[in-house]
Amino acid sequence: MVLRVGQPRIRLGVYTNQDDDNNAMLKAHAYRANQDGYVTARMTGVQATDKICGYIGDTNDPVGAGDFIVGNHTYSAVSDPVSISFPVAKNKYFEITDESTQLTIIFWHPIGTLIKPTDFN
Repeated sequence: MVLRVGQPRIRLGVYTNQDDDNNAMLKAHAYRANQDGYVTARMTGVQATDKICGYIGDTNDPVGAGDFIVGNHTYSAVSDPVSISFPVAKNKYFEITDESTQLTIIFWHPIGTLIKPTDFN
């Protein structure tokens, strides 16, 4: 996949939902990006009051540091999926939180060849 946002072209690599220990990435866990890329998180089976948030920071506690980057309240019909996506620079930390008991799936979309993020919890 090639995204064109002006120049130059950005080539996204193969995405993953695993960290560098081959464990599924989890909400409320801090991860360090080992390369530039994008995080996507998707909540399924949501209720009208559910919320999903993404954080980026310079420490392995981006939520505690208050580095909120993006959030999404559900406002559509119950059970519609809700997702967020945001860029993360190499060596920055990211974390996904949600106010839901529903399934949240987190994906890492690298720019270039896949290097999985590191879990810091």
